[in-house]
Amino acid sequence: MRQLNRFLKHPMLYARTLYRERGSSEGSIAVIVPAKNRAAYLEDAVESAIYQTRPPKEVYIILEPSTDGTELVAESLAQQFGEVHCIVNETDRGVAQLRNQGIGAAASDYLMFLDSDDVLNPWYFEKVAALLDQDAHVGVAYSDYLEFGERSRVISLPPFDPRILLVDCIIMGCAMARRRALEDAGGYDPNQIFEDWELWIRLIGKGWNAKGVRAPLYNYRVHSGTKDSLSNLRRVEGEHLIYMKHRGLYDKYGISRTSDGKWVNPPSYTLFR
Repeated sequence: MRQLNRFLKHPMLYARTLYRERGSSEGSIAVIVPAKNRAAYLEDAVESAIYQTRPPKEVYIILEPSTDGTELVAESLAQQFGEVHCIVNETDRGVAQLRNQGIGAAASDYLMFLDSDDVLNPWYFEKVAALLDQDAHVGVAYSDYLEFGERSRVISLPPFDPRILLVDCIIMGCAMARRRALEDAGGYDPNQIFEDWELWIRLIGKGWNAKGVRAPLYNYRVHSGTKDSLSNLRRVEGEHLIYMKHRGLYDKYGISRTSDGKWVNPPSYTLFR
């Protein structure tokens, strides 16, 4: 019955998964979806991860206490899809800890961090995971993205450069990382404001590379509750925390920071936001 429902909902995508030839070098994929008060969006997010031309092996919804029935939506998805699992927290833990729970629970080679109000293009895993398949030195892979909701625009990220990453988060926070790279770096730091940006810097500091697809395969929902909007209110503080933690790496690339939060000797690049 589950397979019939999948066929009826997305017949072309379902057929694509049946007849697609899987390469021997392809890693398995797990999706980590932290969720709190996202009942209106969670189903769209999770189904966009399942109905992929290269389907994931596991999907973990990591729940914090909600007041809008998010848990009920998550339980319904777990009943519909065998690869969906729910981890329920009885207290708020923060997104960094939730993602770390997902890392600990998943057994797949690659882990995709998907926000519960966003949506993936059906080709996301096929295109982005291929970057990890093709180069064992790539620890994190991502794509350009499309903003939708309260505004609509395509964000084309600069080609990856570690010097640019040190002064601006040019890797989507919702990206796909290699398990070995995450284990090497030690997961997310819950004391950071920009926990995803800091993790990517830590991966690069450990010697891993990053690579992106130059196409908007990730759909980022813009609304009043978007976490990035809240974090950016504390941008100077967040950048300072990253700079102090990775001072040696900044020194290596000749970049420093003034007391009032301005970068000294930053690389030149075209602003993309």
